[in-house]
Amino acid sequence: MENMQTILLPHMKKLNFKQVEKTRDLFSALADETRLKILFLLLNESLNVNDISVKLGITLPAVSYQLKILRERDLVRYIKKGREKFFHIADTHVVHLLNDGLTHAAGVGLCEGELSCELSQFE
Repeated sequence: MENMQTILLPHMKKLNFKQVEKTRDLFSALADETRLKILFLLLNESLNVNDISVKLGITLPAVSYQLKILRERDLVRYIKKGREKFFHIADTHVVHLLNDGLTHAAGVGLCEGELSCELSQFE
């Protein structure tokens, strides 16, 4: 198995507490199912608050609150068209995070629903 230290990027060699806090906040934002659903919707198209509300079947205030958190974590941005804001994924880093999350979650299925696996399956 590859040593994790060998795959760290140069900026990750000396982490400080602020970077750790920002990373915690990022993963905290991604830990909410509604926010994840919003992000997956925005992978395909830019949407306004009403469109997201209808597609997810949740209230406008709930969508607005979740978008506020996603904006604060720089996961989504918006473009204003008239009085409406159309939200979209902030950048390719977010796409990679979502893709890596899906890939990792799919890998968990290697054990066919079992919570524990033999280490040999992963070496």
